[in-house]
Amino acid sequence: MARCLVVVVVAVDCGRERGRQVVVGRRKRGHASPIKCSTPSESNHEFHFIPGNMSTLIKHGGGAKHRLMSELQELSKEKWVNIDLVNANILRWRLGLIVVNPESAFNGGYFKAEMTFTEEYPYQPPTFRFLVPIYHPNIYPDGKLCISILHTPGEDITSGEQASERWSPLQGVESVLRSVLLLLDDPEINSPANVDAGVMYRDDRASYNKKAREIVEKSKADIPSDFVMPTTLEPPPPPKSTDDDAAFWAESDDEELDFGGSDTGEDEEAAEFDEDGEEEGVSDDDDN
Repeated sequence: MARCLVVVVVAVDCGRERGRQVVVGRRKRGHASPIKCSTPSESNHEFHFIPGNMSTLIKHGGGAKHRLMSELQELSKEKWVNIDLVNANILRWRLGLIVVNPESAFNGGYFKAEMTFTEEYPYQPPTFRFLVPIYHPNIYPDGKLCISILHTPGEDITSGEQASERWSPLQGVESVLRSVLLLLDDPEINSPANVDAGVMYRDDRASYNKKAREIVEKSKADIPSDFVMPTTLEPPPPPKSTDDDAAFWAESDDEELDFGGSDTGEDEEAAEFDEDGEEEGVSDDDDN
């Protein structure tokens, strides 16, 4: 049985106005990905959020729905995920997860996935699965992942997972998605869900990366026409023009150049001091 990937999710109180900060990382791996503070909605009143073409989405009441509406609003500001709702149902999310890590074998991929929630959210975890095949050591053929953050709260003696490694109400959708991205970037091959992919990743990284690139290129067909893919590439600064420097010196007149010298005669006094090697009236005898 495959040992599921263990992630550590730490919730840090950022104050009532700033919400909470979540840090996702692997246990004993020293690899963490910080998530900025966000402010969950605490209102019990009607909440209207219209994401994209979901103009019919107006939900009333329900702790799970209010929590999810708040999280959806925050995630809509992020460029690495594209979220839509299935039939305007806040409990069913259809999303595109974008890999923007330039060091990842899946960089540039747009991977369709689905998350479902119950009325017990956030006290029970959501489900997550990819809707497209991804050749990866920790992804099953049906698109599901074995990852601790999606497991029900509480310690599991059978798997050896501690309660702190599993789902808790302090976590949220963003921590799940970032954990999935971490898994895509850095597979756990000691307990693979796809043994063949695990062996290839370990023994033939070049072939694995090639297959990953093929999957990335295929995924681009799923990018919506009105969606702008994010990129980590920064445009290089424009080259400095040498013509500008040449023009400066060509148009300058030597007699008009002023490098900060004083017009009060102090320059002449300084020149005399340098020429004599000492100031008038000062000698070595004075030191004695």
